[in-house]
Amino acid sequence: MNEYTSKYVRPPPTHPVPFAGFKFAKIPSREPVERRLNQALKKTREATTLTVTIIRAEWGEGKTDAFERYIKPEVESHGDIAYLVSTSTIINKLSKASVLLPTSPPESVTLLSIIFYSIKDELIYRNEDCSRFPDENIHKDPYTYITKVLQNHLTAKTKKRMYIFIDEFEEILIHPPEVQKKFLSGLKELINGQLKIIHTDGEFQGCVHFFIACTPYAYNRLKEDVALKEIFGSISSRIGTNIIDLPQISRNEAIQFLLDILRYCYNGKLPTPLPIKNAGVLNGISTISQRNLRPMIQLFALVKAML
Repeated sequence: MNEYTSKYVRPPPTHPVPFAGFKFAKIPSREPVERRLNQALKKTREATTLTVTIIRAEWGEGKTDAFERYIKPEVESHGDIAYLVSTSTIINKLSKASVLLPTSPPESVTLLSIIFYSIKDELIYRNEDCSRFPDENIHKDPYTYITKVLQNHLTAKTKKRMYIFIDEFEEILIHPPEVQKKFLSGLKELINGQLKIIHTDGEFQGCVHFFIACTPYAYNRLKEDVALKEIFGSISSRIGTNIIDLPQISRNEAIQFLLDILRYCYNGKLPTPLPIKNAGVLNGISTISQRNLRPMIQLFALVKAML
């Protein structure tokens, strides 16, 4: 016997998915993470030093999502600035530091200048505006370069802040120990306030903050590595509770999210019979999309168009 259902009233939402889902289709496990991120950002606005927050999750579980869907929009809503940069880009430049920075500056200056070079390169690659990052061939002294970048971004009147999201920190593990040590030593010096311009009473005190995304495996490897644990242990002690664990979206949450999206398509009231009678379809969508929210909606829209 053939069964017929009602045609959907509207398509799935096309606007960006918030980090914890929509008001009508929430992801409960993301809500405490969102609160922790909000608390971390609030601390940075009160800080007079550089702060580091680690976002810890398995590969593909939404660390970059945390930046794109929560940190960046929240930062920009306060008039501040946020950049994402990959660890691999930083490491590739850091391995050439002796050529790029022949004056052998302190590790804190080396790391921050290399991070700024890396951000600029990635902006150019994505064809985005990089005009606030000056030509390093003109400003060859790395300290002068850092100062110029900060002046171009941050002003005393607005007290803007710059947030740098260092993605895929686990990439550091595939590089030589001397490069790992150089990165971590620079990070340690920055946290300890050895770059005075962004530290307490400096011209840009409390204006630069890092979020570092890494896997639990990478975090534990760095803590246990004989050659690195002293440096990383010092970093961990200064970071303290600024570690945010991001759990995987469960299968049940993903399926409920898709059901809520389906309900949205029918203005809040599901028809009888349902247009998707087998939960295996929803499970398939969540599995193929690896339970990432945007791909889930995109796949759901394709399936819906075929109904």
